[in-house]
Amino acid sequence: MENIDEKLSELKALPILVTSFRRSGTHLLIDTLRKNFPSCKTYKWPHEPVSCLYLSVESLFAPSKVPTTDKKALQILKRCSSPTMKTHLFPDEWKRYRLPSKGVFSLNTSWHDWIENRARHLYIYRDGRDVLTSLQAFMAGFDTRARCDLPTFMRLPIINGVTPPAAWAEHVRRALLQDRYHTLSYEGLVSNSEETINRIGRCIAEQPLGFELPKRQDFSPVNRAIRRVSVRPENTIIDGRARGKALDWRHAICREDGQWFENETNSLLTHLGYENSTNWWESLSNP
Repeated sequence: MENIDEKLSELKALPILVTSFRRSGTHLLIDTLRKNFPSCKTYKWPHEPVSCLYLSVESLFAPSKVPTTDKKALQILKRCSSPTMKTHLFPDEWKRYRLPSKGVFSLNTSWHDWIENRARHLYIYRDGRDVLTSLQAFMAGFDTRARCDLPTFMRLPIINGVTPPAAWAEHVRRALLQDRYHTLSYEGLVSNSEETINRIGRCIAEQPLGFELPKRQDFSPVNRAIRRVSVRPENTIIDGRARGKALDWRHAICREDGQWFENETNSLLTHLGYENSTNWWESLSNP
């Protein structure tokens, strides 16, 4: 798009950028923002995909089934005063994002600078063991390597050459070390919604109108059709029809697996408050 610098300079929006490791509650947070904060109450036109209710940074430059053009991105960002954006990457990774067998891709400098200068940053994390089971179920829909038992899956170096637990731990730790991120947990948002939404409000300098979480999405054909034509559907969660069913990790791994997970993540579960001891794995059953 010509004159993208000029178009971006004319934008009055102050976006909220939601960053996360995959399967950590990204869309729950996006939809909570839309539901409770007036400045985030965006819309889509009937038959537009729900992805038009937010802007994915990766869709601006990485290969995608539905890439976002500059023109479409600007339209999305103009629909409310605090549009939501999402990414699973950190800003320096936008400059050089490598996809196996597809090459290296980078975000346009104009977009990169605009996001860096304008966005408020929220980071949502989740218990890595629940992330692991959800990630496997999700990936099983398109990656045959994920169609195995959980102990095998978690040892596969399939995320940028490292295992899923190690990738999760590195991602979360990186966010915790950066002052730009207002961090919150998926579990806190679910179990203590009012306190967490109030914290978000203080971060974005806006009083919430309520403390409600979005309703769970029913992916029946009728409800998918309704969501497709709705202007303000309840949620943006990705359609899970192709996914397997996420396991309960407590019943899917044994002591040896738990100890291995703990070694890969180096005490992060206790640091985040999910466990009181690094020996939590001792409560698991033997194989």
